[in-house]
Amino acid sequence: MLLRKSILTTSIALALGLSQAVFAEEQATITTHEAPQESVKESTPTDTSMIENTIGNVIKLKQEAGENGGEGNTAQIEQTGQRNGVDSAQTGNLNEQLVNQSGSENIVLTNVTGNENIESYNQLGQKNEVKVSLNGDSNKVTIEQDEAEYAMFNNYSRLSVEGIDNNIEIHQQGNGEWVKANLQGDHNVIAIDQKDEWSEVFVTEMVGSDNLVDVTQSGHYNEAKFNSVQGHLNQTEIEQDGRRNYTGFNSIEGDSNLFTIQQLGEENRISSSMIEGHNNELNANQTGSKNNGNLEFFGDGNNVALKQDGSSNKSYTGAIGNQNAFDIAQVGASNESHGVAFSGTSNKLAVNQVGSGNKQYTLLGQQDTDQTTAENDINIIQNGAHNEATIQLGYTVLSDNNDIALNQQGSDNTIDFQVDGSNINIDIAQTGDNNWTSASDGEAFIVAGDNHSINVMQQGNDNIVAGSVNGSHGSVDVQQIGDMNSATIIQH
Repeated sequence: MLLRKSILTTSIALALGLSQAVFAEEQATITTHEAPQESVKESTPTDTSMIENTIGNVIKLKQEAGENGGEGNTAQIEQTGQRNGVDSAQTGNLNEQLVNQSGSENIVLTNVTGNENIESYNQLGQKNEVKVSLNGDSNKVTIEQDEAEYAMFNNYSRLSVEGIDNNIEIHQQGNGEWVKANLQGDHNVIAIDQKDEWSEVFVTEMVGSDNLVDVTQSGHYNEAKFNSVQGHLNQTEIEQDGRRNYTGFNSIEGDSNLFTIQQLGEENRISSSMIEGHNNELNANQTGSKNNGNLEFFGDGNNVALKQDGSSNKSYTGAIGNQNAFDIAQVGASNESHGVAFSGTSNKLAVNQVGSGNKQYTLLGQQDTDQTTAENDINIIQNGAHNEATIQLGYTVLSDNNDIALNQQGSDNTIDFQVDGSNINIDIAQTGDNNWTSASDGEAFIVAGDNHSINVMQQGNDNIVAGSVNGSHGSVDVQQIGDMNSATIIQH
C-alpha cells in the first residue's frame, strides 16, 4: 500500500509540475497526506473521578440477567442539579434504560452486554459527557446533549459499538461538541447532528458492511474525520454548513461504498489519502471560496463527482486502476483542476470550468516506471477568458488509444499538450480572439506516435496554432475562421 500511495502521490506532483508556479505553491499540500488526527479535545480523557467525587447526585447501577430468567430489566433515572453522575452496567437481554440529567457537568458511563437493549440519555447544561460501550445485537442508543454556552465549552460522546442492527442517534447543541466512535458490525445506523461552532466527529474505525453514517454539522470549524473504514456497501452522508469545514478519509478499503458530502462556506476541505476498492462512489459539492478537494483511488469502476461553486477553488483527483470516472465542475474565477491516471485503462475524466482565469492539468502516465495507461477518455470544457488547459500523455511507456476533446469559449485562452503514444484522437475547438493551441510561451505542442488524428478549429481573430508532429500514418486538420490568424505545423 505504501508503494502504491507513493507512486500516486508522485504522479500528482508531476501533474502539478506542468505548471511550475502552481507546483511551487501547492507541492506541500499534494505530496504530504496526513492521517486525520485527534484534536486536543479528543485526547481529553473522560473524567470518571466525577462519579466518585461529585457534589450532586450519583447513581451506580448493575443489572444481570441469569440464564433462566431476568429478561426485561428496566432502569429509569432522573437527576436534577449540578454534577450528576450515572455509572451503569447491564448484562442480559431485553434491557431498557432511560436517563435524564439537568444542570452542568453531567456524566453517563454505561456498559451494555446483551441483545435488544434500548438506551436513551438526555442531558441539559454545560460540559456534559457520555461514554457508551455496546456489545450485542439490535441495540438502540439515543443521546441528546444540550447547550454549552462557553462555560468549559464542550459536550461530548464517546462510543464503542459491536453487534448487528445497532441504531444510534446523537444530537448536540452548543459550542465545542464532539463525538468519537468505534463501530464494528453490519447494518448499523449512526446519525449525528451538531451545531454551533467547534463540532467534530471522529470515527477511529468502522468495520462492517451495509452501515449508514449520517453527519450534519452547522456553524464554524466543523470536522468529520474517518481514520479507517473497512467493509462493503457502506453509506456516509456528511453535510457541513459554515466556514473552514473539513472532511477527511485516511484509509478506506472495500467495494460499492457511497460517500455524499455537502460543504457550504469558505476554505472547506475534502481529503482522502487512499480509497481502495471497486465500484465506490463519491459525490461532493463545495460552495464558497478557497475550497479544496483532494481525492485518490486505487481500484476499478470507481466514480467521483465533484462540484465547486466559487472562486480560487482547487481539485486534485488521482486514480490507479481501470474504468474509473471523474466528473469535475468548477464555477467561478481562478479555479484549478488537476487530474492524474498513471496506471490503468478505460478511465474517464470530464472537467467543466465556467469563469475566467481557470486552469486544468491532466497527466496520464508515469516517469521512469513500467506502468501503462491506455484507452482513456478526456473531455475538457472551459468557458471564459484567460483559461489554460495542459495535457501530458505518456512518459517512459507510451500511452495509446486515447481520446481527447478540448473546447474553449472566450478570449485569451491557451491549450498546450504533449502526447507520446499511438492511435490518439485529439479534437480542439476554440471560439474567441487571441486564443492559442500551443504552449503559453509560443512553443509548439508535441505529438509523437503513429496513426494519430488531430483536428483544430479556431473561430475568431489573432488566433495561433503551433505544433510539432512526429510519426507515421497520422493526420492534422486545422481550420481557422477570422482575421490575423496563424497556423504552423511541423511534421517529421
